[in-house]
Amino acid sequence: MLCENYHDQNFTEWLLPVYERETRKFRRTCTLKKYKDGQTRFHNYLTNDWIHEDYDHPGFQFYYYKCLFIRRAIFAYDAIKTLWIYLNDDQKKSVRRVCSLGSGPGAELVAMEHFLKERHVTPFKMYGVDFSNWRQYYRSYYSFLHEKIDRFFLQHECPSSDIFILSYFSRNLGRIDEYLEPLLTKNPTAIIVINANWYIREVLERIDELKQKHSQHSQRHWHVHTYKLPYFKPVYGKVGGVYMPTIYSTKVLLMY
Repeated sequence: MLCENYHDQNFTEWLLPVYERETRKFRRTCTLKKYKDGQTRFHNYLTNDWIHEDYDHPGFQFYYYKCLFIRRAIFAYDAIKTLWIYLNDDQKKSVRRVCSLGSGPGAELVAMEHFLKERHVTPFKMYGVDFSNWRQYYRSYYSFLHEKIDRFFLQHECPSSDIFILSYFSRNLGRIDEYLEPLLTKNPTAIIVINANWYIREVLERIDELKQKHSQHSQRHWHVHTYKLPYFKPVYGKVGGVYMPTIYSTKVLLMY
């Protein structure tokens, strides 16, 4: 059974065998003891947020990949497909570099690459940035940066990109200005934020202030569009069993 609530069944059908092949490969790098420990750490999210030590744990990383890779990839594909409707032809032609902040195992990059290839947008460069080292989960031609993502990094060291995507990145609302403002100054074609409904609502309350502040230094007028993603139904495969469904509603915020 594939993901019934998404109209783009073709992407899901393409993604599942890719995911299962990669899962078999990554499984060989994770001992059973590490896997069990990672599973325990993963399910602690029910009572506590995950901490840095969790994300650095090899068992946690594998279990996270196994449970959440498909969901993150499908959400990202849906977001870029929706964004494409709003971009004009010149903007579409300008997309050559994509950067995923808080990229984890790189699901968003896989989705973006597939979408751009479908539309014959080449060549392009894919960047993933995360404070934990997910390098082994990345395709060899992706660029992975193991960095602390803060204002200094975003202003001075973050790769210039045409699309920035932040999927479940930073649930600390105090950091909204810290990451969105520097990205606006880089003048990308678009910024995609995927997160919980309550989080996007809080971002929207502050987005006008950020846009006004940015417009003082730039003539660009930013458009903002949000939409709600359906609840994610479980996806069943030959390797992973049942993959984790969404436990809360998710929204997408597009800035372009």
